[in-house]
Amino acid sequence: MLIIRKQCVQSMKGEGECVQRMVNEFMHMGPPLSMRDLRMVPKSDIYETPDAILVFLELPGVEESEIQIVFDTEHSIMAVYGCRENPMSDVPKRILQKETVTGPLEKMLKIHVPVDTDNLCATLHNGILKISLPKA
Repeated sequence: MLIIRKQCVQSMKGEGECVQRMVNEFMHMGPPLSMRDLRMVPKSDIYETPDAILVFLELPGVEESEIQIVFDTEHSIMAVYGCRENPMSDVPKRILQKETVTGPLEKMLKIHVPVDTDNLCATLHNGILKISLPKA
């Protein structure tokens, strides 16, 4: 799992457009990413404890090595990127029913509490990604 902590992610080559899209989405300057890019948008729960912000994302079928977490400290936005592979992609088949979503996923979350991104911790267990953001 790759965790990127930057004050200005826009300075990273190739990531600036993603962060700008995140900011635009939160400022309501365009359609949501899920409509524009047809990406899976995982469900999430966010909790505040006395010491941390805890984020839980449903990521069934996503490998830990496919997950990237980017935190833009300038805008207090956390983005989670990944990909859920289709287990039948290499097999000749006729689809009779398909309700699951496969392909790229993207989730943007505005964090309204100052956090210590240097000690961000993430674990994936039974298809649930838990991200712990200690309060600053």
